[in-house]
Amino acid sequence: PGNSGGPLINARGEVIGMITAGVGINQGYGMSWAVPASALVPFGEDADLNPVIVQMYQGALDREPTQVEYDFWEQTALIDFLGSPGRCTDYSALALAVFGSPEYLAKGATDDEFIDDLYAAILDRVTEEGPSGREFYQARLDEGMTRLEVVDYFISSDEFCRRVVFA
Repeated sequence: PGNSGGPLINARGEVIGMITAGVGINQGYGMSWAVPASALVPFGEDADLNPVIVQMYQGALDREPTQVEYDFWEQTALIDFLGSPGRCTDYSALALAVFGSPEYLAKGATDDEFIDDLYAAILDRVTEEGPSGREFYQARLDEGMTRLEVVDYFISSDEFCRRVVFA
């Protein structure tokens, strides 16, 4: 997102670093700085971690966020799990960034896999089959809704909002 906090991807779609800062991007030129991937350390289970951030990465990218990624979303995205529960829409930027990332796009997920990933990452459960589950979201895609619009639909759902408030 923006010019800081996102993954640095090579031509093969591999994460080779994490962009940490940038200048001059909006002026049509710019320079960014990145931490090499070898310095990015995934972290294990910790009772103080915001489970929504961790689950978003696990469900969509099949990995935990690095410490840099976690810290970015915990601090910059104004998600305050340990204080007061945020609004569910506070997680919209996180979800859109993860599902719109080159890393996720490189997976080449089919619509069925994409819907499964949404359920896993956002609702932390298996995909519901039938007219109020997979069929509903597939119909939205078939009607021309973009994948990122479907991501936002999930984030705005009552189920996700209840999950955030009671996490």
